[in-house]
Amino acid sequence: MPKSILVVDDDLTVTSDICKTVNELGYDTYSAQSAKEAFDIIVRQNVDLVLVDVLLPGKPGTHVRHLIKQSPLTRGVRVVYMTAYAPTSDTDPVPVVRKPFSSEELQQVLTQCFASPPPDYKNEVSI
Repeated sequence: MPKSILVVDDDLTVTSDICKTVNELGYDTYSAQSAKEAFDIIVRQNVDLVLVDVLLPGKPGTHVRHLIKQSPLTRGVRVVYMTAYAPTSDTDPVPVVRKPFSSEELQQVLTQCFASPPPDYKNEVSI
């Protein structure tokens, strides 16, 4: 059974393009345009990884990771941030892929994520 990836970006064209690329790489996809919609999908579906834009309207993409960490049902979900220009914290252990990215760059990040054990957020200290 293929791994499933949730793509979260408020730009529908970007979301569609990334979902197409992710499908071509052999993964199942879901899409969302906000942090709330993303978490609803994560809870309802068997999502293995969330590829989330850092800058979303309302709550930022980092909020999705915060929600995942809080729920025992979702603690094993991997997260990768996407960003075109927003700096990310050096203390945040989440991989970052800079937009625009090639399918090869995306495949490399996804392969590395799935080669590592799922996160264990229950032992991670929130700052």
